Amino acid sequence: MIHPHGRWLRLIIGLFALAALAAVSTRSEGVAAGAGAMPWSAPTAIAVGLAQAGRPALAYTSNSAEHAVWGSNGNLFYAQRAAGGVWSSATWVAAGGEPALVVGEYDVLHLLFSNQFMGNYDIYYVYRDSAGWSLPINVSNTSGVSQQPALTRSADGKLHAAWSDNTSGDWMIYHGVWDGKFWSSHPVASARGQSSAIAGATNGRIFVGWQTQSPSNTNPQGVWAIFLTELQGQNWSMPTNISSRLDLNAMGVKLVTAADGQAHLVWVDESRRVRYAYGQGAHWSAPTTVSDDGTEARGPDLLVEGGQALHIAWDEGAVARVVSVQAGATAWPKAEVAAMQLASLRHVTLAASPRGDLSVGWVQSDPQETGVYESRRSMMFPWRLWLPMSIR
Repeated sequence: MIHPHGRWLRLIIGLFALAALAAVSTRSEGVAAGAGAMPWSAPTAIAVGLAQAGRPALAYTSNSAEHAVWGSNGNLFYAQRAAGGVWSSATWVAAGGEPALVVGEYDVLHLLFSNQFMGNYDIYYVYRDSAGWSLPINVSNTSGVSQQPALTRSADGKLHAAWSDNTSGDWMIYHGVWDGKFWSSHPVASARGQSSAIAGATNGRIFVGWQTQSPSNTNPQGVWAIFLTELQGQNWSMPTNISSRLDLNAMGVKLVTAADGQAHLVWVDESRRVRYAYGQGAHWSAPTTVSDDGTEARGPDLLVEGGQALHIAWDEGAVARVVSVQAGATAWPKAEVAAMQLASLRHVTLAASPRGDLSVGWVQSDPQETGVYESRRSMMFPWRLWLPMSIR
């Protein structure tokens, strides 16, 4: 015979477990900013006492350890933080700047960066495994200036890179693939421009975006526009003008793909608003405004978590904001303040851990020094072990 109090206890435990399961299920589908999320932590210093610094690159490995790479005074530095721990001291990686960081199989860190060697700017590649950082490999290997690298992993695990190069006399977008020993290096068909972005989709497609000047009905000089092309097999599609409907200057594109197989892009227009669009092939959404509260947004970054939740971050001079929605959203909630500083804040970047923590990093400067910082936000329901449920 079961005691009545035992039945009530089992009922309470069962309802509690159902509520927790519903909360995590909602999170996995992608939710609005602030739903199921804890407040942002106080800023944590990754590196301080720098003369200057560029945009940092952040990434998490499968053990929820966090990794950071940043450029300062023509050199790249690296630090790491175990889950729940503190940041290590910085170590030197290589000469260069503009780091792009991706975690590969077996938690190997893959890093692209630009560097001037023997009077020529090229894109270089290094990786970090249990033995430390490898020696640099020249990726671009052209006679012109190569800069602004972007890096992604495709569905088959291969590394794909994109960057800007002016070997032809015009700025072109280049694409490269790592075969485990060598990098390929080829211009992307009909892709003229700079500031490339790249992402691999679950269906095997590779998307590359960039910015370039495009003819305009209202501006005879043309406006800066965001273009995108897709690699299917061995062929690149004709570039699509993603931002043309606005007839406004658009710059600073960031690109990810979600579980829907579509490309998701953000950029900033000439009114300093963060804009967003998604699609593939000939089917694209109309660009929507992510931030439109009278502030001047700069340098957006974009991250997809679990194939569903989109996180977008940007800075407004002394404030870093983050907004989170489901991929393909048409309405945007009010952005959260992830960091607020008296000093100048810029170069915002995002990373997400396997257990659901979200990190936003940035560079901040005051008259005395420059530093690299981050703030973190934990999810309220990260549980993966459920209580047994028995209701009678």
